[in-house]
Amino acid sequence: MTANTLTGHVGTLILDRSNLSTSLGSFSGTNGLTLSNAKPLDATGTATTGPSPTLTLTAQGDLTIHPAVNLSGGTLSLNTGAGGNVVGDGTLTATTLGGTVAGNAVFSNAANHVTKLAGFITGGDFAIRNAQPLEVTGVVQANGARLALTTAGTLTVDAAARLTGGTVTLTTTGAAADVASAGTIGATVLTGSVAGAASFGGNANAIAQLDAFTTGGGFSLVDAGPLTVTGVVKAGAGTTLKLTADTLGFTSGGALAFGGALAANRAQLSADAMSLAPSTAGVNASSGTVALAPREASKNITIGGNDTGLDLTAADLAKITAGRLDLGSLDGINAAAASVALTGGLDLGAVSGATTLGLFATGAVTQAAALANVATLTGNAGSVTLGTAGNTVAKLGVFTTANAFTLVDGGPLDVTRAVRAGVASPTGGTPNLLLQSAGLLQLDSAASLTGGSAGAARFGNAGNAVQNLGAFTAAAGYSLTAAAR
Repeated sequence: MTANTLTGHVGTLILDRSNLSTSLGSFSGTNGLTLSNAKPLDATGTATTGPSPTLTLTAQGDLTIHPAVNLSGGTLSLNTGAGGNVVGDGTLTATTLGGTVAGNAVFSNAANHVTKLAGFITGGDFAIRNAQPLEVTGVVQANGARLALTTAGTLTVDAAARLTGGTVTLTTTGAAADVASAGTIGATVLTGSVAGAASFGGNANAIAQLDAFTTGGGFSLVDAGPLTVTGVVKAGAGTTLKLTADTLGFTSGGALAFGGALAANRAQLSADAMSLAPSTAGVNASSGTVALAPREASKNITIGGNDTGLDLTAADLAKITAGRLDLGSLDGINAAAASVALTGGLDLGAVSGATTLGLFATGAVTQAAALANVATLTGNAGSVTLGTAGNTVAKLGVFTTANAFTLVDGGPLDVTRAVRAGVASPTGGTPNLLLQSAGLLQLDSAASLTGGSAGAARFGNAGNAVQNLGAFTAAAGYSLTAAAR
């Protein structure tokens, strides 16, 4: 068919040969409309189908949807041949949008009403602005180029769906408008701005760089490979910002932050290799918590050493601002590391604002150099051996071990909560629970010390001045030496 402008009203129209129409004017195909054009096509009038049928437009060259035009159908399929772009200045109204475009496909009208993005492949950019929530149900691929989705409402990426582009930009507006992705994101760069929370939980995500991203709620990203943070990622105040990757790195401009200075801020970083030192602004949880753990629970954490697990340096820790630092656990309860070795020691004073240190391991917590400037120590482990005389721990909070617990402190020590060492049969007179301080050893009224059922406990420093001795049990006996008060 050859026509300057095609208009009409039919039940069903299928023109799937090499038609030569210049423009598509106002057209209604109640039961469906298919037009395949052998040259560029201008949509200059409103084209509609019923609420369920498909409206399919294919052009060899550009497909242009003019600003005053509305394309409406149950399913919209928009396609171009070699070199063709879709210029979508008009509005789309559809339950489902899909298509294949050789060049760019840009739907820039903010009044679009698309419910589902079922799959769209472009050789160039793909971008859509939508006036309602959007669900991605299929593959949306901008080959090596920009992929941008902007929705007024929540953006959902289904488990079977995939977003692939050079730079993937995701934006939501409106109260509590989240990004919830159970599907796969493949991108050289991921960036965005989300009014609510953003969650990228697909295990097959392949994102090389995480650039500037701001959320009003929490932020969570799981990446299947290495991830580098290149911009400022800012989560809402009092939320959790969680990154999981095989390896995690930062450029000088990469940083993690929160929208307010709240103690509920929690940054959780999980990777088998991690480098925070290159970042200028670092990881800033204000008075909240920063938690570091290997991705694989079978891996170790080493501070200032050289291990096959997660190795952290003093320079890495100096890039952290937090009230509490947890090593070996993301939630501050369950151990997510095989062991923690303070090979080069750890000075908590290097972590800006930090007063509490949590140490967590399914196996041993050990040291080869001093643990310094710790206001409160807490955690749980298979065993704890912190026997260096240069340790400076002011308070010992809740700590549980499956086996022996040893802490030698170079200054006064205040036990504030329950310390429980598990069952272990001591040999050679070694106690199951050993606390030794060079100054005042104080047990608060809320504190309790519990040794294993086959274990023993010893507090042998003659300078101990115990003010409050709470509940204490040790089946194999305990000894306590304290100066007169």
